[in-house]
Amino acid sequence: MKMLVGSLIEATRRNHALEHATLHVLEEVDASSRLAGRSDWSGFWIYGEVGTGELASAAEEALTRLNDGENRLAIHPRCGTNLVAGLALAGWAYQAAWGKENRPVWRKAVSWMVGLSAALSLAQPLGYRLQQKVTTLADLRGLRIVSVRRYPQAQRPIHFVETSRT
Repeated sequence: MKMLVGSLIEATRRNHALEHATLHVLEEVDASSRLAGRSDWSGFWIYGEVGTGELASAAEEALTRLNDGENRLAIHPRCGTNLVAGLALAGWAYQAAWGKENRPVWRKAVSWMVGLSAALSLAQPLGYRLQQKVTTLADLRGLRIVSVRRYPQAQRPIHFVETSRT
């Protein structure tokens, strides 16, 4: 069971890296695109206006570029990992400031604002590091794209990029 869970997590991390790289490739063509993604062990979802052929081509290019060593493509500035890092830091700052009962309220508020400023400053670098070490895996050797399917019945266009390991 432990081995199965580990391989599912590893597959999700690889797909997360490919999702990010695909978004980077698409953004190189159209920097104003408003796309979002979500990964799991079987592939990744892309939400937003993009053609199926364009997405398939971008995913293949992203796979090639990651395999050629462009590991920076696995890290994305709008990743939810950055948000989680920021929220965790802000929560710790809040707890550190407001958790001490014997201080005046104004001191707690000032402490919290200072802590929150530090949390916001550290959120993106910490989020990038977490992406690099925990939530993505840029080593995509043996990964292949099986299919790219569009789900037109959704309010907002949704695509699923299915992957498999050989």
